[in-house]
Amino acid sequence: MTYNAELWGGKTLPQAQAATLTSKDAVSADTVAAQLRSKGLHVKKTKEFSGAKKGAFLGYRGADAGARVKAGSTVEVRESAGAGVPDRTVGKKAKAVTKTFADMGVPVHYKKVLVSDSSKTAEGTVVSTSPEPGQAVSEQQPEIYIGVADKQGSGIPMDIMGRDVDDVASELESKGYDVSVRKRLASKQYIGKVSGSQPAPGSVLESGQSVTLFQGVDAQGAKDTFIQSADDTGDTASMAAAGASTDDVASGRWCTKGGDCITLGDMDGEEDDLQDFGVVDGAKSDDYAMADSPLVVCDAVQQAFCSQGSKDYLIQGDTGAFELMPHKAFTGFWCGDTFLSRTSPGATQYCKAGKVATTDNPSDVGKDTGGKYRMSNFFVVAPVGADLDKLEASGYFDKSALDAVGKQQKVDTDRPFLLYRDVKQYADDEREADYSSKSLNPFLPYNSLWGKANGVKDASVAMRPAPSDATAYYLCETSDLDWDALEDADVDGAAQQSDKQSDKDKKQSDEQSDDEQDKQDKQSTMPTPKELTPQQIRASVDGGDMSPIAGRYCLKDGSTCLTLDAKGNVTESGKNAMPLSSDDPNSATVSPVAEGARPSWDIPASVGIEFRGPDSDYRCGSERGYAACYESGTFYSEAEITKPVNFVYIFKGADSEQVKSIAQSMPEPDYVAPDSTKPFIKLLGYHMNVSPSDGNVFYLTE
Repeated sequence: MTYNAELWGGKTLPQAQAATLTSKDAVSADTVAAQLRSKGLHVKKTKEFSGAKKGAFLGYRGADAGARVKAGSTVEVRESAGAGVPDRTVGKKAKAVTKTFADMGVPVHYKKVLVSDSSKTAEGTVVSTSPEPGQAVSEQQPEIYIGVADKQGSGIPMDIMGRDVDDVASELESKGYDVSVRKRLASKQYIGKVSGSQPAPGSVLESGQSVTLFQGVDAQGAKDTFIQSADDTGDTASMAAAGASTDDVASGRWCTKGGDCITLGDMDGEEDDLQDFGVVDGAKSDDYAMADSPLVVCDAVQQAFCSQGSKDYLIQGDTGAFELMPHKAFTGFWCGDTFLSRTSPGATQYCKAGKVATTDNPSDVGKDTGGKYRMSNFFVVAPVGADLDKLEASGYFDKSALDAVGKQQKVDTDRPFLLYRDVKQYADDEREADYSSKSLNPFLPYNSLWGKANGVKDASVAMRPAPSDATAYYLCETSDLDWDALEDADVDGAAQQSDKQSDKDKKQSDEQSDDEQDKQDKQSTMPTPKELTPQQIRASVDGGDMSPIAGRYCLKDGSTCLTLDAKGNVTESGKNAMPLSSDDPNSATVSPVAEGARPSWDIPASVGIEFRGPDSDYRCGSERGYAACYESGTFYSEAEITKPVNFVYIFKGADSEQVKSIAQSMPEPDYVAPDSTKPFIKLLGYHMNVSPSDGNVFYLTE
């Protein structure tokens, strides 16, 4: 009895149902992790791509359900990351991965990709994928492409990567293609060699088509692209602003190991117009990100070159790293929610006590009061060969940020990477700073010659995050192919498994049809959602069916609305919309908070149901999860922790006094009770909530 009670002899791993493509009630990995922690066990979660729902429990690694493990030991829980391409897929035989991808639950296409030397790259080998290895599928591309090596065809062979640039150029020119060469950052294996091309390696070409080969460069090579010749400038130390008159050496797609990606390049798609080098996609999570601004490496506002006699910009130092900053951040400030430029001639607007004012008197412009600097896009780029130790020792990074990554895996310096400043890692009062005509923007880590000459002290805000394998956005060097233009590849096992999948889909469809009929029969005798009791609604929600409370909920003034579907997906719209998720500011998936869960607001059962976003939306530094942010032994202030969206659904007819008290604080002086004749939603913060009132709740719209 005492053994079965787990008082000795270790702890039993819960018999949780591992998720499959057909499981309707898959147990979440978070639920299993919570059960393990309640037994005093430590948990390590490992994400794997699979056809199961994202977040679903897939099983244990190295142990079976029901097994006994030593008390206090660490259990590895396998968590579904949804469909995607596993690491180390490239290089395997295509027929060896068909089973893996047949079980992903999304369409998979095998395509022929041209190679020139089958002795080095055997035909039938996977040479490229989309998404790239280690990345999940997305809403924009909810399918997987597998490039399979094939020696037949015309175009750019995939295996030009890593070869001599002149040799590849000569071969392509001999086939009638027009070839040019440009410098791009590259990983160590491609420095001085072909690191890519446009169109991408593996692409089919038309006769006489133009091809750009990319030659890989390291830290010194990247800096050389910013140096202008003496014939152009009269000073070999002059350096052009990135995007103004230099090659776009940092162009490309950069992704974290967690799947977040940023694309840098020509924002308007005109390759010959480098004035528009900047963010093409990603890095737009903040309202003041200035993602529409060209990126520069220094305060080259009215001239093409960086100020001389200063080492304030990384491009002028000797660490090998360089910054990419929005041009607009140097040229103006915010007055309320309006950006005012100070470089436009004949400006008639200025900031008066934090509000935009218009004047006909030019002398008024510049007498700004109440203006603010706000954090914007900011990138630190580290090519291969950059001296990170020297950069870290210089005080460039925030000390707490360095401490936070000290326990993480070190960044891979054989690959170029960039760091994107995470605004969420700064306290609220550090996200904006007072503006004056004699101040410097503290969110740009520099002290220009103008600032030094005028005695303005450098008050730069240190960079967060610091470099680690988890915080780095690595340059993606796999091909960005036009997959639809490629011929289908015949891969052993793929067709047969596709047939099996079709049979499986048909069987599931038939089963679903039967289920739907049963559901319709039951619904004919069940009360409508409006007639359900709180107990019936709660039972349905706890079972994973949100349909009784699904619908559109809006503030009384109609300025902001929430839409909740039957699966718990919530989206937000309106001018006052707030971020709902760390991964997607416009949507999140919520679930009911279990009774006794920590933390919770302990909503009375007769009043409503509390909902919260996924545990992975607890973020602190580069860590995810409630346990990592609150129980890991590393202290994070509340300002350093991003939390999941949290709200309470209030039943129609709920007691008004109980509704008023759920905020656990006094109501506002002009408090007006919500309309209890219809259900509504109240968004919750982690503390200091105000009581639900007629003006701050989201009513169900009929």
